[in-house]
Amino acid sequence: EDKSVKPDDAYPVTVGKYIDEKTKEEMYGIFAWNAVTSQDAAYRDQWKAAQPHVGGIMGMSQDTMQKVMVRMVSRWANGFIKQKIQEKGKLGEEEISTLTNWVPTFFGIGADVTKDMVQSANKGVLQSKVLRLLNQPKVLPADVQNLREEVDQWKLDIQ
Repeated sequence: EDKSVKPDDAYPVTVGKYIDEKTKEEMYGIFAWNAVTSQDAAYRDQWKAAQPHVGGIMGMSQDTMQKVMVRMVSRWANGFIKQKIQEKGKLGEEEISTLTNWVPTFFGIGADVTKDMVQSANKGVLQSKVLRLLNQPKVLPADVQNLREEVDQWKLDIQ
């Protein structure tokens, strides 16, 4: 399927010309999110079948529709990450597996997108740990070694 085809080629009449891009993308994003997450399989199948047509009628290309979906998934994943970090102080193996394996498959996005989110989240957690260590009156070598091991685990550098 050629994702570069302009919607005007497939849909002679679109509403996309009269709505600003941000509004179009939010409207499509809501539709696409419901198409993927609907609990009723019959409705979900109908919504999924209509999804490319809804985006096309709104004047969006396939690439734009995919970017919107990635943005919607990113919003969900960032909320998930924030919640798990608040609960546990870090992302465990189960959460990382959810983000790097289940999310790309379920939502139909590239695994690299969620991998970057996981790495960014862990970078933020590690930065806060570094600041906590720096603000302690006494830092033990074991604390520094634990931090280094965590940094190495996520293939990050302390600079």
